[in-house]
Amino acid sequence: MLPELQGRKRIPLVVIFGALIIGTGSGCRSIKAPESYADMWQPAGDETPVDDYASRSRQGQRLIADFAEPLSLAQLLEIALMHHPALRQAWQQARSSEAVVHQAESDYYPQLNLSGRLAWQRSDDNNLQSELDTTSYGPRAELTWLLLDFGGRSARREQALQQLAAANYDFNRTFQNLVLSVQQAYYNLLGA
Repeated sequence: MLPELQGRKRIPLVVIFGALIIGTGSGCRSIKAPESYADMWQPAGDETPVDDYASRSRQGQRLIADFAEPLSLAQLLEIALMHHPALRQAWQQARSSEAVVHQAESDYYPQLNLSGRLAWQRSDDNNLQSELDTTSYGPRAELTWLLLDFGGRSARREQALQQLAAANYDFNRTFQNLVLSVQQAYYNLLGA
């Protein structure tokens, strides 16, 4: 052994792999989707919730309007947000983009493949007048982990994040257009 390495202790391989896993996983962060399609998306890093009438009064139930009396603008907005198909479609597309981000982040983790094999064979030997039974079995495990790919994984993740941001902006635009059209129709009716 070299004289300069005699006093040092060896670092276990498990500690090195654990540090690599923690190091690669610590930078992964994605934009969370809202609980319902009637809520607006929040930009990355902005953790303040959107305060709107629909999210405060809905509590997970669909609104059944009472048309016996005139509805307020807030009630009309809530009905439109809960029942408009374009808003639902934009929300589902944004959720789909969020799933693509998680799929792109999965490239950073190791892959484990497990399989097993069991075979049984019987053969007859006419010359010896005997039968031969053979059983073979065995498990198989394969662990693969891509550590260096020269930026391919990070580029796929960044592309998925940018597509998620675009889907979020599309959802917000659909949300805002719906609110604007309800407000315009309300005030046009009120003015008439």
